[in-house]
Amino acid sequence: MPAPAPPVPASASAAARQTPSSAPANHGVPRTPKASSGDEPFVSPPLTLWGKTWRMLLAFTVGFVAFGAVLSESAPSDAAAALDLLAGLVALGLLPFRRRAPLLVACLITVLASVSSFSIGALVIATVSLATRRRWREVLPVAVLWFLSTMVFEVVTEPADPLELWVVALFTLAVLVPTVLAGFSIGGRRELFAVLQARAETAEREQSARVAQARTAERAAIAREMHDVLAHRISLVAMHSGALAYRNDLTADETTEVATVIRDNAHLALTELREVLGVLRAPEVRWSTATGPAAPPASTPRVAR
Repeated sequence: MPAPAPPVPASASAAARQTPSSAPANHGVPRTPKASSGDEPFVSPPLTLWGKTWRMLLAFTVGFVAFGAVLSESAPSDAAAALDLLAGLVALGLLPFRRRAPLLVACLITVLASVSSFSIGALVIATVSLATRRRWREVLPVAVLWFLSTMVFEVVTEPADPLELWVVALFTLAVLVPTVLAGFSIGGRRELFAVLQARAETAEREQSARVAQARTAERAAIAREMHDVLAHRISLVAMHSGALAYRNDLTADETTEVATVIRDNAHLALTELREVLGVLRAPEVRWSTATGPAAPPASTPRVAR
């Protein structure tokens, strides 16, 4: 009679228990903003509540300091001070809409800054936000308008001689140029981060595809090995049942022993068949027992001759 069924190779069991899990998911990763391509402006990532709050506080603080400096130096009338304060509040109210219409909001705040020192903080934030788009045809008009509005504000609030106007012009440029450069720097850093994050996500997807391909190949290899074991089990059942049908001189104990062997091998064959089907169907290799396929019996009784 045939020898006991060979055990399932250790590599198959180990591979089944160590098969990589499904593709990793993005847990809490924020949505990647699109990087600009060609003439299309870069789409900035959404601001958090704290990001919106500190920008508004910064604009209010800078405007309040500038408004206080103008009040202490030029001592404007009550109507002029009220107009300055009202225009500054309007500029602060326009600031949250700078991402929906950046160029329009920046131009409106710049016009308000020509009659309001309280609008300077909002003007700086709006200009930086516009410059993050890194489009010179939008930044240059706002920069020119900012320069002209500063000159108009200086002439309206306090007529000065040409020397003082030149000083104001130089001071305006000293503030305007770093503001625009800061916006360009922030926009470039955001775009670089978006490109790097997109590359990381692409690499992660490729890695997931490679893992899935390796897992599929491993499942196929395990299924082939299990098929060999299953074929051996079925051959044992066929041979023992054939011998039982051929031998009519067996005692009752020998017949019971052979029938037990047939039953055990049939049960093991069904168990291993389920495991093969599970390997082929499941997204991950699953086993019916915690320790892998059932081990074959230590010995297979021989039919008495």
